[in-house]
Amino acid sequence: MLLDTYRTFGCETGEPTFRYSLIDGVKDGYLVNPVVVDARTEITTQLLSDEGYSIAAVAAPEDEKTSEEIIEETFKVRDFERKFFSEETNRILCRTFLDHALKDPITGEIGKTIAFCVSQHHAAKITQILNELAHELFPGKYNSDFAMQVTSNVANSQQATTNFTNNNLGGTGNFDERYKTGKTRVCVTVGMMTTGYDCPDILNLCMMRPIFSPTDFVQIKGRGTRKHNFTSNVIDRELKEELGELQKEHFKLFDFFANCEYFEEKFNYDEVLKLPKPGEPRPEAPPQPPAVPIADYENFNPDPLKTLEEMAVGPDGMKIDRRLFERFEERVKSDDEIKRMVEGRDFDAIESYIVLTWKYRQIETGGWNLFQAQPLTDEHRSDRLFPQNPAQQPATDLKSAPSCDTPLPWDHIDTGIDKQWLKADLQRALEAATVPDCSFDGCSHCGVCGADFGHNIVVPPQPIPTFTGHFVPNQNRAQRLRLWFGKQADMALISHLDLMRLLDRAVRRAAIPVAFTGGFHPGPRIVPASALPLGTTSSGEIVDFDLTEPMEPEAFKQKLAAQLPESIPLYRVESIAVNSASATQLLEQAEYVLAIQCLGSSETRSETEPTPATWQFWIEQILASSQILVEHTTKSGKVQQINLRERLSELELLAPEQMPQAMKDSAILPWVGVRYVGSCRNDGALLRPEHIIQMLEFVAQQEFQLGQIHRQHLFLASLHEWTNARDKPLGLPVTSAAK
Repeated sequence: MLLDTYRTFGCETGEPTFRYSLIDGVKDGYLVNPVVVDARTEITTQLLSDEGYSIAAVAAPEDEKTSEEIIEETFKVRDFERKFFSEETNRILCRTFLDHALKDPITGEIGKTIAFCVSQHHAAKITQILNELAHELFPGKYNSDFAMQVTSNVANSQQATTNFTNNNLGGTGNFDERYKTGKTRVCVTVGMMTTGYDCPDILNLCMMRPIFSPTDFVQIKGRGTRKHNFTSNVIDRELKEELGELQKEHFKLFDFFANCEYFEEKFNYDEVLKLPKPGEPRPEAPPQPPAVPIADYENFNPDPLKTLEEMAVGPDGMKIDRRLFERFEERVKSDDEIKRMVEGRDFDAIESYIVLTWKYRQIETGGWNLFQAQPLTDEHRSDRLFPQNPAQQPATDLKSAPSCDTPLPWDHIDTGIDKQWLKADLQRALEAATVPDCSFDGCSHCGVCGADFGHNIVVPPQPIPTFTGHFVPNQNRAQRLRLWFGKQADMALISHLDLMRLLDRAVRRAAIPVAFTGGFHPGPRIVPASALPLGTTSSGEIVDFDLTEPMEPEAFKQKLAAQLPESIPLYRVESIAVNSASATQLLEQAEYVLAIQCLGSSETRSETEPTPATWQFWIEQILASSQILVEHTTKSGKVQQINLRERLSELELLAPEQMPQAMKDSAILPWVGVRYVGSCRNDGALLRPEHIIQMLEFVAQQEFQLGQIHRQHLFLASLHEWTNARDKPLGLPVTSAAK
């Protein structure tokens, strides 16, 4: 895959088309370099040596005639956690990390870390060891959530990487509630988080495996190079101001297998990738001798730490960060043609030379082998491709460009902009002239508008208000006003949340001193009694307003009405005690008027409407019933049976002249009007308009369609009744529909 990617982008030699290196990022202040912690145990030192780690094993005799044989086996660093296993080595590596890891500058706990292991089995071991050691160092703080394995065989591992970035992996940290950080401090992985993973507040990287690929090494090292301001995660405003900026200056790269030494001293950066040309068969690899099986070995001996050294990487970076750029630099310095152009200070010609060299090699070889290509010879040069004499180069001066008066293929299209203005604007651009903004400085004669369209109206800019400090919500409650209002006409088409935003904005525009809630997201204390379904009109809504300063109810009504549309009429306002029960708590019943149409039975649709006497008969049957049961599915999936009859207080048939005006205006008079009063408590005991349809279908065995809904009134219990009735079951008195 790597080789195919290089070929796709024309970089068979390993040279990218463009590079912004780590060194550039560090010098520009966008990235940080690591502090390398080179730690080796007795065993890893031997595994890294040329001789390797040797053991002597006794081979069992094949039969009685043969004697026991001592076999010596040697393990190299590539065998670690593949054929050579050592619990003591893993434990000392984890303890070394915990003893020398960078701490979070705010809480003092171990900074966020990614540990890269040999295999998923190795990752499971490291996770368990880290959690055991963390329990010893921080008893009761993590409960086995200090380290978490994030590998492909673990469920929801992809989501875990996101949670680790968002500081909520394993829950919220419990060191300081004013600081947002995750409970899990270490992600133990194999290869999931090497590329394409961004977590700026990483403070430690642990390479608990040998690495031989420069790509893997650079990618792993790159996980910690992002800068980060730790106070950006502080929730408490006072603490954030007290701490100021706590920038990430560096990170620690724990190297337990001399990976940095390998890429500094042993890796061959001059090796060229040799790829077969497209269509050319790949050469067959020579046959390899059969591998001699080496038995797995598990070490149980102590493995103390032998060496530990910390080295800060300077601004020039590591060797691996410099070598690829040096190859391009050497290629440019060795080109005689570029040297000649530099001496003549002809930098435009240098750019053209490099680009044209690349283009020629692309055409000649079919590949984008730019920086490794040889300079163009005289045979390749021509006046068309690249003049030998820079004076013969094609003119690039805009003054010698084709005339603006030259006819263009799209001149017949009327764009609404005068071409002469475009020519003048081009000339001003060439002269670096500033074109005034016609919104503020008058007409610039661009051709878009004119006498036929009307000239621009100059709008003076608004003055920039002076900063008076951040908004501090006033939570003082001096008065509570209860408002009765309606929601009619087009206002029925706005949702409940939009209605609350409308009231909030109207209060602000009217300069009414509304009180605010506390917490992290303070909001105005505007509490409706009950949400109105979308599309439902009303003339009996109730909402409570808590104010920081007392106001006359009538003055409040006039100020608020001036900021609301006519479709939100205000009926009356009352002042009530601040600490009294809210309208939401006192709400008991609601009165609705419904427009209903009978569709007939499911087998045959009747063309004749039921008579008023038939409707009255159905209503009396409902009132005479003791129970009408329906099934209700809760949010948790439980199915419950509800007696709709006990939630109904009044039910009657309305004559057309008794219908509310809002329903008369909507041309639904052919439908039948029904008024009912039912339970509307906020504890879930609701009698919805849909329930009336269900009761009618139960007694009539017909299908009904619900049209418009209008809520006439909301009934509140008195404080005494509310206190005594909260724990009583529903059993409201029923009023006969006949009047």
